[in-house]
Order: sequence, then C-alpha cells, then structure tokens
Amino acid sequence: MMIDRTQAPKIHSFVSPDLLPMEIRRLDNGIEVCQLTNRDYRLIRMDVRVKAGSRFQSFPGVAQTTAKMLLEGTLPHPDAQWSACMEALGAYADVFAERDFVRFSFHFPQEAVMQALPLLAEIFISPLFSDERLQIVRIQHKQQLSVQLQKSSFIAYRTFLSALFGQHSYGQFLSLEEMDGWTIALLRQFFEDCYVPESMRIFVAGNITETFWTCLNRCLGQWSRRSFRGVCPEMVLASTPQRCFVLRPDSVQSSICLGKVLPVRRGVREWMALQLSNRILGGYFGSRLMTEIRERSGLAYGISSHLLSRRHAGLLCITADIDAERIREALDKVRREVKKLSETRIGQDELDLVKNYEYGSLLRSFDGLFSVMERYMETDDAGLSPEEWKAYFSFIPTFDAETLQQTATTFLDPESFTEVVVGKEPYKP
Repeated sequence: MMIDRTQAPKIHSFVSPDLLPMEIRRLDNGIEVCQLTNRDYRLIRMDVRVKAGSRFQSFPGVAQTTAKMLLEGTLPHPDAQWSACMEALGAYADVFAERDFVRFSFHFPQEAVMQALPLLAEIFISPLFSDERLQIVRIQHKQQLSVQLQKSSFIAYRTFLSALFGQHSYGQFLSLEEMDGWTIALLRQFFEDCYVPESMRIFVAGNITETFWTCLNRCLGQWSRRSFRGVCPEMVLASTPQRCFVLRPDSVQSSICLGKVLPVRRGVREWMALQLSNRILGGYFGSRLMTEIRERSGLAYGISSHLLSRRHAGLLCITADIDAERIREALDKVRREVKKLSETRIGQDELDLVKNYEYGSLLRSFDGLFSVMERYMETDDAGLSPEEWKAYFSFIPTFDAETLQQTATTFLDPESFTEVVVGKEPYKP
C-alpha cells in the first residue's frame, strides 16, 4: 500500500505500551536469572551484574581493575587464550565498572551456547589474576587517565562529585600514583569478598531454550555459596553548597559543572516530574539552556543538564565549556534559566513539544529485545521492577505547567547548587 504524502499523518494520543514479560528463574545456588525470550533471535545476550562497584572497595581502583582482570585470562585458558577462544566462537565480552555494580556483557550465537557458557563461567569460578597481565592493565589505565586529566571538563566533573559526596566512594577518584598500589593480593581479596552468588543477578535475552538453561545451571549454578563481605561506608553529604575553582592557565575554555544532590530517587512521582523538568531545562537540543547559552548568547558550543540516579543518591548536573572571559555571564544566565522554571509559567506549545519528545525517546529506547533488557536492567539497578516504566509512560501526559513550577520550586533552587569552574583567571568563585 502506497503512503499518501499529501496527507499529514494522524497524531495519536499517549498510550502506555505493553511491556514484554520477564521470566525470573533461579540457579541451584540461588542466582536469579531474568529472562526475555524471542524465538526469532539467533544472537544471545547475557549480562552478569555483580554488586562489586567502587563503593565496596577498600583501595582506590580495585573494583574496576578486578573486573578488568577477570577478562584477562583464566586458569584453564591463561592470558590471551580466553579471548582467542571467545573470538573463535564469534562471541564478544565487555565489562563496565560503576559505583554500585559491575556488569559483564556477553554476546554469542545461539549455536555456540554449549561452548560459550563454560568459557563465561571460568572468569568467575577460575580467575587467573596474572602479575604480567596486571602490569599491562596498569599501564593502560595510566595512559587513559593521563589523557583524561588533560580535559578541563573531566576535572570539573570529578571536582563536582567530590564536593557533593566527600569521602564517600561516589565522590572518590583514582590518581595516577594510587595505581602503583594495586597488587594481586588486593584484587584476589576483593574478588573473594564481593564475587559471590549472593551478589549476582543474570539477565539473558534471545532464543532461550531449555538447553541453554540446563547448560547455564551446570556452569554457574554449582558455584559454591559464600557470604558477601563487601563493606560500604556511610554517606555524609556537604551541608552547604560549595564553590570550587581549579586553575588551568593553558585552558582555551573554562568548564563549568553545577548542580546538587536531590532528596528523592527513582521510583517516586517526584522523580518522574524531575525527569521532565530536566528535559525542559537542558535535556535535549532545543532545551532552554541550549537556546539561551548557545543560540542567543554564543557563550558555548553546547550545554546540557543531566539527571543521574545511583542506588543511594540522585543528582542534577549542568555542564558546559564556556569562553573563559565570560564565565560569570554564563553562570548568571544558567541560574536565571533555572529560576524561570519556578517563576514563569511554561507555554502550552513548549510543554506539548517536550512531552512528545520524551514520549518518543522513551518508545525508541524500547526498540528491540536487547534494548528492552537494557531498560529492565536500568530499573533493576535502582531496586525497582519493570512496572516502573509503565508508571512513567502513564505519568507523561499528566505532567502540566503547575507540576513543573511546583517541582522547580521544591527541588531546583539555584542558590542550593554546588558550583565548579575549571579554567584560567579572571574567574573567582
């Protein structure tokens, strides 16, 4: 059927889509497996999430390095042999170490299930922790961090989180000198403390058959139970907003980072309202910050605001690289735009635009089985069920001008923001 290009497409109202059901099963040792099945998929994705993020480490960088080392060879397949075996199967492995969790992501053809799953299990059951590979990983990390430390935006974000979270691991960052303190003993101890069945959850998507399940249970379900011994320090937040300046005399631009820790986290109606409020403020290309700071004032090439949800904290962060001579002007304009959210009623056209943009972006993020699994993992990381997405779909059409103003008044007072500037003089906080 040909599309009639002379007729505008119909505009549909907001509808909460039907979410794919997720089946939850348990291996013999108690590890939960969250399963999404589609018989048409020939590729299987399996993510193993471990409660072994940096907030559980006793020495800087140990969580990330332990995770990285697990992919650097096992006892049955030392050094590069493990990677070579995975590659021969057409399989792919990656690891992401964050503050709360470490996530191992594996992709492999369905035909390779019987060979791939034993290989994947090796990294948890028979890790190698080779001194030679640790030296290579150390050099790689030093090179990467050295490059990042040349970027004023990287320094600004680190300083911002340190100002907000202090000695808690959310605000602690690795230095080049501390990398020399990594030892095999430290990594092994962290592995023994945190990498246990109790701290694991597995997410799988694809054509999941009973053959897959039997093989997975045989490979990881027989892994002996141990007690989780990871220790997380208590979070103590700064009582007053901080003003920080880091001098970088050679900077062409100055980087700014401002925001605050929010008293609510994902899973409540206020957080949903904050998500849409943030979208209006600086969460897309047509946002108010982009319009004012980039298009009208020419102060920056780009500026954005982000709403971040960690397991034990939520925060708002506004970032930009600004002409070093016009920092004060830029900061004043940013605060003015934040204040306008609560002081000036939003127009209906702008509100409808943002709600449609958010709804469309959300629908697109559920496009495909693996994307759906990503969204389910996102809510699971926050301790929530996939039903949270249905609640957000239902919330979007109810968001109105009054809710925006109330949300901004309650949570987005610019006087409560911590402010970080990294660059050259003449700025003074």
